[in-house]
Amino acid sequence: MHTMLKIEQLTKDFGGLRAVDGCSFQVPQGVIFGLIGPNGSGKTTVFNLVTGFLEPTAGQVSFKGQNITGQRPYQIAQLGIVRTFQLVRTFNRMTVMENLLAGPQNQAGENLLWGILRTPRTRREERQAIERARALLAVVGLEGVADEYCGNLS
Repeated sequence: MHTMLKIEQLTKDFGGLRAVDGCSFQVPQGVIFGLIGPNGSGKTTVFNLVTGFLEPTAGQVSFKGQNITGQRPYQIAQLGIVRTFQLVRTFNRMTVMENLLAGPQNQAGENLLWGILRTPRTRREERQAIERARALLAVVGLEGVADEYCGNLS
């Protein structure tokens, strides 16, 4: 199995406080990986380091074999690493599926003209996004609420 994400000796200091101290782990391709620990243990700081919101004091972050340490958040997002924040906001008057379809970046339909004309590329990307969203819902066991309004869910 290939390594998708590799964290090596990641360290982050804020003045005299060491928030992350030599954190290392690997995430294999196709694996759902969780980072757990008590409040204040550095989990959010690690996510901020991986996604480029913070620059590490030391260590390295690699994605698909490419060193991404120090890249800007938008560059890392373009590679496929994105994050959600602890206070998740949904579009409550949209369905779960519609919320998921709002996320993919750089869709052809984002172009006003292509969106209006519904080019073959736009339709293909829309079908692919729907398939991916359905697959993700199945992974987390929420396929049964795809057409439910987010405002109706807890």
